[in-house]
Amino acid sequence: VRRMRPDHSWDDIARFLKQRGLGWSPERLRRAVKWMVTEGMADAALLRKSPPRLPEDRLMTLVAGIHSSNPQLTLREIAGQLERLHERTPHGGTKWAPSSVKNLLDRAKRNGLLSEA
Repeated sequence: VRRMRPDHSWDDIARFLKQRGLGWSPERLRRAVKWMVTEGMADAALLRKSPPRLPEDRLMTLVAGIHSSNPQLTLREIAGQLERLHERTPHGGTKWAPSSVKNLLDRAKRNGLLSEA
């Protein structure tokens, strides 16, 4: 946590910990760090706000990466991969529509993550 805060959000840190088999929710993690700061066991800088970031940036990068690794995948196949990864849609749903994938791919192209071709 010390290495990731405040540069990363609590959600990102909780996701990172979950990938390593540790079951921390973002709220539980934040409360634990707040308690540690109160007890003098951690630096108060850990509680500073993380920089604002659009929530779709991570999804856009993920979708661009999936597309780059296999450009032959259809939008529906990419959506299926996102569902298998248990990624939430930009609006918080669990079922990915091909149009949502296309929107993220288009944004990735506009932001230079993917070539237009």
